[in-house]
Amino acid sequence: MAAITDIYDPRNWNRLDNKARDIIVEKGPIREENLVFPKDGNSRHFSYAHYLRKMKNGELSDRKCICKISLAHDGFGDWRHINDRLKDHETSMEHITNMNTWNELRARLAKALTIDKEIQEEIKREKEHIRQVLLRLVAIVKFLSKRCLAFSGSKEQLYNDQNGNIYACVEMIAEFDVVMQDHLRRIKNKETRYHYLRHKIQDALIYLMTSSMTIAKSIASKMGVEAPFQVKRKAQRKNIIDENEYNE
Repeated sequence: MAAITDIYDPRNWNRLDNKARDIIVEKGPIREENLVFPKDGNSRHFSYAHYLRKMKNGELSDRKCICKISLAHDGFGDWRHINDRLKDHETSMEHITNMNTWNELRARLAKALTIDKEIQEEIKREKEHIRQVLLRLVAIVKFLSKRCLAFSGSKEQLYNDQNGNIYACVEMIAEFDVVMQDHLRRIKNKETRYHYLRHKIQDALIYLMTSSMTIAKSIASKMGVEAPFQVKRKAQRKNIIDENEYNE
């Protein structure tokens, strides 16, 4: 499971553990958009129209996923008869049984009534803990970035005088914040391998925030309300310099 990067890729489904399967059932499969499907020798190809199933009453039902309708090694290429093959498969006992199992599991996950309910609750608590830790790290990254302060030091170790500003901020927050206190306790007691303080995580957070800012600028520009970010930053710096000179 550790080597799998995309749990939503059907090629990886035979190697998923129960936790990953639960995520797929809970969230549902992901449908790729804007794909250009290759044509066969008869200029036929898979179409997005096949994601819709026409019911007997005339209504259209969205197929959340297209089930495997041929051998894994052979694939499927009979696009002329794909509607017939889909209908045959979806009315088969195998498909109906599997869909019932899928829907029952999804309902139990939604109501937290799975056999491993305690494990599910623990996973839910851990997700919230990680989210809270990352929220604090994002706040630290924003704080250091706004003031053009260096992130890393020469050491990547807690409570080391040379570990840099980001570690120092984490240590300071942990003095009064229970979430960060618990996170550092886990690290010191080796209860977790994931610090979320390494330089790769720092770089990822910076990249995500930079990308968000770029997208925000692009949207604002298209709407004709582009904000003068650089002008505001220069004005803030000028005010700081003026205040310092006045205080001297």
